[in-house]
Formats: sequence, structure tokens, C-alpha cells
Amino acid sequence: MGQTLYQLMPELSQEEYEALKADIAERGIVIPIELDEAGNILDGHHRIRAWQQLKEAGKDLPDYPRVVRAGMTEEQKRNHIRALNIIRRHLTNEQLQEQLVAMRLDGMSYQEIADTTNLGRGTVHAQIQSAFQNRKAEAPDETIGKDGKKYPAKYRKNGKPKLPAAPPVSVYAGSDEGEAKAINKAQKAIKDPNAASQEVQVTIFSSESKEYYTPPQYVDAAREVMGDIDLDPASCDIAQEWIGAKAYYTVKDDGLSRVWTGRVWLNPPYGKDGGESNQETWSQYLVREYLAGNVTEAILLVKAAMGYKWFENLWWDWPTCFARERVSFIRSDGSNDGQSKMGTAFLYLGSNVKKFKQVFRQFGRVIMPEAEDGTMPE
Repeated sequence: MGQTLYQLMPELSQEEYEALKADIAERGIVIPIELDEAGNILDGHHRIRAWQQLKEAGKDLPDYPRVVRAGMTEEQKRNHIRALNIIRRHLTNEQLQEQLVAMRLDGMSYQEIADTTNLGRGTVHAQIQSAFQNRKAEAPDETIGKDGKKYPAKYRKNGKPKLPAAPPVSVYAGSDEGEAKAINKAQKAIKDPNAASQEVQVTIFSSESKEYYTPPQYVDAAREVMGDIDLDPASCDIAQEWIGAKAYYTVKDDGLSRVWTGRVWLNPPYGKDGGESNQETWSQYLVREYLAGNVTEAILLVKAAMGYKWFENLWWDWPTCFARERVSFIRSDGSNDGQSKMGTAFLYLGSNVKKFKQVFRQFGRVIMPEAEDGTMPE
């Protein structure tokens, strides 16, 4: 496999790399390695290097999950890599600006960059314009529309271009034999004249998680409000790559059977269990633990289920931020295309309401519960 052709991101520090290596030694590679149809690594250079070094040192590790992405142009490959790393890694402001500028120079519009990185359009525009004004880079004359055509950078001819079909994708979890099959199928799909009409081709050689994880900017905001996150009671190993809670429970741990303590971040599972909404069950458990004094502070992320009593009871009693945009949750392959079909609400349980309002108003309007006398507090 090509090791460095698409290694666009800055190297991890030695401390970061050793922490990654220790994590892989304990759990193996969790986030899939991404390849193109030629077998070149698009994302996961540090993970592969650490995995190989551990294997050479005699560590018994399982094979790693992989994703084959085919049919992408060179520009699309580079921008896909940048978007994944902006979402996952804690880049310095200078590093972030450098990657955003590179995406703009590789033909993306401001809105496309915002959509793929989960950053606000205003943030993207300000960062890139600052670089151009300070002569860190020269502004492009053209951008490449989603239809593959070139347009003047300052405007779009005949409105927004139509979305083209997404490139074929082969997904599988481990083994060299599986990789060879995935690459072969991806290469055939590119040559198939009918492939362009298909949105996505997905071949699952093993299992793919159906879980969705919260984008980092919302978790970072929660940490800014509470100072840190002591517990994430409805989580998984992959999500902790960026949530970084001091303790967390997975499905196997059965978080509802445990006592929750400290500062809690909670994104409950969707769906139903025994005919009861998981969102309702987990939310009510959080409220009980908070009122019992076990949880000292919490931020809860749930779907804005207007018309449902459980949700009405929540936002009637607790400060609530109704997100102005639908959240694009992160899928198990690291992509951020798991956009919620409903609105999202963040609720705060704690004494630092002023800080919650100050931080979360960037995502939407914050509604306060009525005071006991029926008035609306500030």
C-alpha cells in the first residue's frame, strides 16, 4: 500500500504518537484505514505505522478495519482527507487555516468546505480571507462545482450546480483477502458505464457499525461549559477518540445499571427498547441522577421531538439550545454524512446557566424555562 502519497496532514508530536501507539496496543485499530482503488492510503498513516511497529515488536494484534473509496479525483481525495482530519484532530489555529486554504485552492466553495468539516460558513470564510489578505496564499480565480465544472470563484453561473453521483465505495472490516476483493470490485465499478448513475455502491465483507457519533465541536462546547467531562455513559471506543471522557460506558457495560457521577455528557441511543424510547429512558435517568446529587452538571443531546411529552417535560424544566442546523453525526467509517432527519436540542443541567447560554448560542437559540412565578428568566 502507498504510505505517503496522500499524507497531507502535519505529523503527530512524539507524545501524541506514543499515546496512539499505546491505544492501538490495547484495542487495535478502531477507526478504519481508508484506501483508494489503487490501494494507496488516504487516511490512517499514523495508525498503520504504529500497528506495523507493534506487530514487528511481537505484539499480537487483530487485522484492522478498512474502507475502499473509488472514483474520486485527486482534488476530491485531498479534500476528503483534509475534512476527515479537521473533524477528528485538534489542530492549531494556524494548521486549521492552512488546511481550509488548501481546500479552497483545490476548488471547493466556502459552503462546501463548511458542510464537509462541520465548521460554520462564517468561520471558514474568515479563516481563508485572513490568509489571503495576509498574503499567506493567493485567492483562486475558479472553483470546481459539484458537477465537476469550473466556475468563477466569486459567483456561480446559473445557480448552484446539481449534485453528481457519489463515487463507488467498498466497505469491509479487515483481512488482505477482503481488501483485494474490495479493490477489484471498486475498479470494476469505475469502468462500468452505468456506475455513474448510482449514488453509492457498498459492499460489506464483514460487519459495519450502525452507531453515529457527535461531531467534536459540540463536545468541545460542552467541555468549555463544564470544564471537563467526567462521564460519557452511552458511548463507544471510537467516539472517545475526540470526546476523551475520564470514564465511559459502552453497550456491554449497560450504563443504565450504573451510578452516574460528576460532569456528564450524554448523547442517548436512538430507537426503542421494549417499546420504550431510548431517548426518553436515558434522559429521565440523567435527570434522576442529577436530582439525586450524583451528577453535578450535565449536557444532554437529544432529538428535538416536539409533540412528545418526554421532550416537552425536558425543555420546560431545563435551559435548551435548539440547533439552527441539523447535526451531521459521524459514521463508523469516519465520514460525517449521518445527518439527523430531525432537529437537535442541547439541554443543560447545572448552575452555570450563563456560561451555557454564552457558549451554545453559536449553535442556535437558547430557550430558558419559566420561573416559578411564570416569568421568563434571562
